[in-house]
Amino acid sequence: MTSQIDTPLWILSLSDHAKIASVIDCFTRLELPYIEVRDTKNYHIIFTLNCSLSKVKREGLIQGVELKVTRFNKLIYKGYQLSRQNQSIMLTMPPAQLTYLAHYFKYGVYNHHRPESRGNLVYQSIECIYNRYREELMAIYDYYRYLTDKKALAKIAYFAYESLVCTVAHKYRLTKKCARLKLNSRGFHSISPLTYRLPHTGEPYTLKGVRTVLREVYSLLTTDPTTHHHLKKIFK
Repeated sequence: MTSQIDTPLWILSLSDHAKIASVIDCFTRLELPYIEVRDTKNYHIIFTLNCSLSKVKREGLIQGVELKVTRFNKLIYKGYQLSRQNQSIMLTMPPAQLTYLAHYFKYGVYNHHRPESRGNLVYQSIECIYNRYREELMAIYDYYRYLTDKKALAKIAYFAYESLVCTVAHKYRLTKKCARLKLNSRGFHSISPLTYRLPHTGEPYTLKGVRTVLREVYSLLTTDPTTHHHLKKIFK
């Protein structure tokens, strides 16, 4: 049975992957409930304490690893739901949050599966519309990178793509089926950051364009996502 709990969380980040086995052994010896999260650069362990923090650090030194532990900032990561299932902890997205995200970004009414067109975007090029959706999802994915189960992110990405189809259909006065075909013909098959590839446009992508895209992506992934205008009012 899964239940919501209010327990202080701690987070440990490792850039040296050679130390992971020793750290996991340390947590296993102390019987600490934890979650493992990997990203492109670091390996993170989010855990709760059933003993003193100093004891955890001492055990780490015994294993030959200096553990640099910090509090998991609940203010920054508001929007996560902490629950306990059996003897493990889980970080999930509250079901109502999907509805709120869809409403905030004007993707439509998620709980009734009614994607909507974004009228304020129809005067932009199809590339600009696509990139707007993609950047929003990249920020959402980065914010929720610690989720134990990523299914919620896949759901919001799929719903956002349906909204993109509605927006393109509105822009060109097409049916949704024809709008999908138009997106597919331009290489815009998905807007999920996990499956994104630069679309083939038939023309060489300029070096200036590459630098611009990389700069935007770097900014999104290396700064606090709550500072971006897409996420300033993301939470209630």
